[in-house]
Amino acid sequence: MSGDIVAAAKLIGAGLAMIGALGGGIGIGLSAHGAVQGMARNP
Repeated sequence: MSGDIVAAAKLIGAGLAMIGALGGGIGIGLSAHGAVQGMARNP
């Protein structure tokens, strides 16, 4: 019983960590998009 609770807590923690990583990934993607778009306009 307690092992199931620990496993569930680990999965919930991993999901919350991925939400944080997703925000960082979006920020990096937007920065890269701006850089590529700027290079395309001014070759």
